[in-house]
Amino acid sequence: MRVLKVLLPLLVFLLVINCPAYSQRKCGTDHRHQQKLLDPDYRKIFEENRERIKRNIGGNRSTIKIPVAIHFNGAVTSANMCCLISSSLNQIAALNSDFNSTNPDISIYTTISNVCPQLYPITSLSQGMNVEFYIANSNHPPSSGLNEGDYAITVGQEEFPSAGTEWGGYFNIFVDDDWGTSSALGESSAIQGLTGSGSGVVIHPSVFGGPGASCTSGTSFNTDPSLNLGRTLTHEAGHYFGLYHIFNGCNDGDDINDTPDQCLDHNGSSPTFNFSTCQPNVSSGCSNTNCFYMNFMDYTNDNTMVMFSADQANLIRTWILLSYWKSGTNDYPIICSTYSAPALTSTNVNLACPATTFDLTTLNVNAAIPCNSIIRWENAYGTIITAPIIESGIYFASYYNTISNCYGPSQQVSILFNCCEQPDININTNTVYNTPRYVGGNIIVNAGKTLDIHSTNVLFRQGKGIIVKNGGRLILKGSTLNACNQSLSWAGIKIESGGFFNTDETFLKNVANGVDAYSNSTLQIYKLNIDGKGNTSGIGLKLDGNVNTDFIYNMDIKDFNTGIQTNSSAKVHEFNHGSINNTSYGIYSINSPIIVNDYNINFTKDAITLIASAGSSIFDCNIIYQEQGIAITISPTTTVENCSISNNNWWSGIENLNERPAIGMVLSDGCTIKNNFTIASASNAVSAWGSNGAMIENNNISTNFSLNGQLTGGPINLQFGNGHTITQNHISADQSEFGINSTWAGNTTIMNNTVYNSGFQKNFRTAAIKATGNLNEVIDQNIVTGDRRTGVLVQNTTGNQYFCNEINSVYDEANDILYNSEQQTIKANTFDGSGFDLKIKSEIGNQATYNSNNIPIENWGNVFLGGNAEADPQVFTFSQFPYNTGYGTSLNHRPSNPNPTSGWFVPNNVTAYQDCDGLVIGDNFIFGNDPNKICAYWNYLKSIQNTKPELFFVKLVHLLKYSKTKAGFTLPNCIKFDPVFQTLCGITKIVDVSVALAKVSESNLNDGNVKALQAQYQNETSDAGKAAIKEQMSIEINSIKPLLDIERNADSLRLDSLKNELNTINCTSVIVNKWKEILKIYINFIKQGKVANSDKAALEAYATDCSDLNGEAIHLARAMANTYNRIYYDVYDGCLESAEPRVTLKLKDVDVSVAPNPANGIVNMTFSSEFTGSIDVFNSSGQKVHAKFIDKINLATIDLSNEVGGLYFLKTTSSSGDTKEFKVILIK
Repeated sequence: MRVLKVLLPLLVFLLVINCPAYSQRKCGTDHRHQQKLLDPDYRKIFEENRERIKRNIGGNRSTIKIPVAIHFNGAVTSANMCCLISSSLNQIAALNSDFNSTNPDISIYTTISNVCPQLYPITSLSQGMNVEFYIANSNHPPSSGLNEGDYAITVGQEEFPSAGTEWGGYFNIFVDDDWGTSSALGESSAIQGLTGSGSGVVIHPSVFGGPGASCTSGTSFNTDPSLNLGRTLTHEAGHYFGLYHIFNGCNDGDDINDTPDQCLDHNGSSPTFNFSTCQPNVSSGCSNTNCFYMNFMDYTNDNTMVMFSADQANLIRTWILLSYWKSGTNDYPIICSTYSAPALTSTNVNLACPATTFDLTTLNVNAAIPCNSIIRWENAYGTIITAPIIESGIYFASYYNTISNCYGPSQQVSILFNCCEQPDININTNTVYNTPRYVGGNIIVNAGKTLDIHSTNVLFRQGKGIIVKNGGRLILKGSTLNACNQSLSWAGIKIESGGFFNTDETFLKNVANGVDAYSNSTLQIYKLNIDGKGNTSGIGLKLDGNVNTDFIYNMDIKDFNTGIQTNSSAKVHEFNHGSINNTSYGIYSINSPIIVNDYNINFTKDAITLIASAGSSIFDCNIIYQEQGIAITISPTTTVENCSISNNNWWSGIENLNERPAIGMVLSDGCTIKNNFTIASASNAVSAWGSNGAMIENNNISTNFSLNGQLTGGPINLQFGNGHTITQNHISADQSEFGINSTWAGNTTIMNNTVYNSGFQKNFRTAAIKATGNLNEVIDQNIVTGDRRTGVLVQNTTGNQYFCNEINSVYDEANDILYNSEQQTIKANTFDGSGFDLKIKSEIGNQATYNSNNIPIENWGNVFLGGNAEADPQVFTFSQFPYNTGYGTSLNHRPSNPNPTSGWFVPNNVTAYQDCDGLVIGDNFIFGNDPNKICAYWNYLKSIQNTKPELFFVKLVHLLKYSKTKAGFTLPNCIKFDPVFQTLCGITKIVDVSVALAKVSESNLNDGNVKALQAQYQNETSDAGKAAIKEQMSIEINSIKPLLDIERNADSLRLDSLKNELNTINCTSVIVNKWKEILKIYINFIKQGKVANSDKAALEAYATDCSDLNGEAIHLARAMANTYNRIYYDVYDGCLESAEPRVTLKLKDVDVSVAPNPANGIVNMTFSSEFTGSIDVFNSSGQKVHAKFIDKINLATIDLSNEVGGLYFLKTTSSSGDTKEFKVILIK
């Protein structure tokens, strides 16, 4: 039996693991792990240890005893020590039962396995780890105050990181209800390599104690009825000893072979199993049909999680065996109690040049070695050294008794190789390197010769590398190429034009630039690892021009500014099955179509950037990014399919103000975003600017905002483009402005989606679907829900169709048709709004089918379940809803409480009504394309020309734009020949330029062949077939490239011409000039790809104008402003509401109090009147540390718990722009 003190493991999950309390498990492991791994030193140690575990799986199966210390804190007192002892013993018994597979409810899995062995084999069940946790009762730290025989149970001991090192060597469990994460169930942490620092896990008292435990000592234990079997500690201990969440990713994200590829957790649930289908009765999120919801590393309730898998158990046990070590003298567990550190001939070795290897055993003093023992050498990561070393570093020697299987304390030794400069090596004959060597100059492989580096290690002097000349060949297999001085970097490998490079299972480490391949060189890459020196410099793989990439498989790149860069290639480059980590740019492609298949791209600022790379394809990738996921710029016909793409801030709901979309399309027509498992962002998930014809189909798209009030954005954001299709997506927005938004978009189809947007409070003009400044949208057959959000909100939009939607809203309107949104077609929808089913502030037209005599022949059969509906008195006569008298109540075709009560819901005897059976709807024209109705509307517009000139302008712009874009619709002569119309200044040019701008980026190229080849490529299974399709794709893409260049040049000239057209407008009208200037700024934006600094002040001023009055140009201004800020400008709307306009409330009219002051974390601001605006918090150095937007509330709570003590300034800005500043002192 082996008895050891556990020195805390140094693994990924030993970061900080947070789980929100009370029947919900949601750990912050993933996000915090990603943040921690940004430290290259930590990540290097983590990866070394992970590989070390895999190499040592299995081995000694004797029982390992792990001493435990339990520390109570927070509200826990020592009043009832019997309670503390009994709860602790009971909890440790439960932990032992779970780790050793002796828990009775493990039968949940064995029963399933007996019935469904193919999906749930018994071999996947842990048979026990043979570990024994026990509460230590001797050899306590002197400062603990405990006596021999006392249990290692303390009260008042601070948890990590404040715990003292005297508790190193124990598995420490801290039971605390207030450790800084008040909503959490537990944390697990170790600080880098300080594995004996006294860290451990923290557990909330409500889930501590195990089955049947229930007592009180200052606070009550084990009170959560769903989590009362002690398995929160089992889950956290699993993290502590090496396990990811089982739902860590869809592509073996938990790094365990015998667990399924599970994408989602089962939080707060107790799933059951359907034995007839061999599937769980739960939405599993698994790519396979099996799902280990019963695993301890899922999020189910305690009565459902019952097992570790066999491979999970092997990993835990192996890590425990390997982790009884920490650097420094006397750090091994001293089981060989009489041993001292080894006597060596030297502890500091400086090797003179040209020494390239060193045998550590030459330092042994053999005469001093104890009986039955050897000197065992390890590196700083605990790897046993059995061969001569070639790297500088710190090494450790210790006596190991081969009979007693025990260790003595270690002796530290420093080895330094001097990396001297040497002449270049010219390879002029075929050469093989198969023994370790140092190279102090460049290796130059000349024409017709081959250098084969096989199963060995080569160290280079800093700045030196390998150059393969035209006709030269470099072959690397099973080797490691590294820098001699690993604090510096070697140059890398350069393949000149005509050179050849083949690699198999090779590592390039500490390299400035990994592989730089010139045009017409040839690469064959398989299992190549390229490690740089951090994410601020260097390129892992650079393909410059038409490089022949025969194959690139299993390439792993990390620690560069750019992982992969391709430039100006007529060939399609293909990257299969690899990873890119810790880079500023993952893949950066300029004028080079690429295929990226099955790549994991993590810890990158921008994951994939495509510039002028038409026809690119991204398949089966897993991407976690910091600022941008996939940027598609001037790269039409790009496809993104079967991927998981998320922002690392999304996991924690923290918005990065530099964040850009998960997928962003700019001036890129015909892109396909399809079948992606996850597209997730803290703000915008999928966006399109100036792009046309995007297909967004069958994706799971979500956004998750923090409470900082930065509402701008949502899952899908389409701006200034035409002809998009959004279909069969599951769209979820949390605390976001919208689920789907379209601004200045035409002919977009939104069909068969489930769209959900929720918020903690009702925010002004937020919605599940939001349309601003559009024409001819089709919104059909969707399930739309707004929770404290409008269901569908429409503003400054003409000619939309809504058919057979289910539109719901909690605490808000189901459908809100706001100002300047004329002629909407609303058929066979079901509205259910707890505020209103329908609100109308525009002339939406009559909602029925009429015959030639203007008599209804079919009602449109909308269903109103909530009962409230409201129309502006000025527009309801243009917005009638005919309904059958008998169906008004029986079928809810009339709301029970319309306002006005009559005049717009008009009864008739027509029995025919539109329903959703056929799901077919014809082409709809505004006003039914009836000249008489259009002329009547024109007369109405003329009647408001002088009293409401802005509305006259905006509504006429809509009518003119519709006539120029809707085939078959023309303006009647009553408008065209009216002197009023003919003498209007500037409006026709504004319309002409607006319509022309929408068409500037439209491509007339036929990309059907490229799309067909992309689909064929993904379905092809053979390498030969894929290569043939890739070659054909190169031909097709190259055939359209010149035409794309011609179109781009023509677009640039057209933009200049349109700007000149705008400059010819010379009118006194304020709104005409406002639209003119906004369109000029937009032209500058499209040409430059960003808002010019000289335009920002004017743009922001326009963005604060009221769009209800000034129309969709204001939406365009806001969209441009939101490309560089996160101001929610819609609060400036509402100027036409019957109540006081939202923007008139001034801070001088509001009393504001700040309390407490001084504060220790939470600050409350109380307003005497409902207030809308923003609160920005600055520290004494002027740095903004917190931002919050509030909407019509009296109390705002600001959490500064994570800030250091000192003086802070709270700047409050109202929606009208005036400010007040307050000082608050934070005391910690």
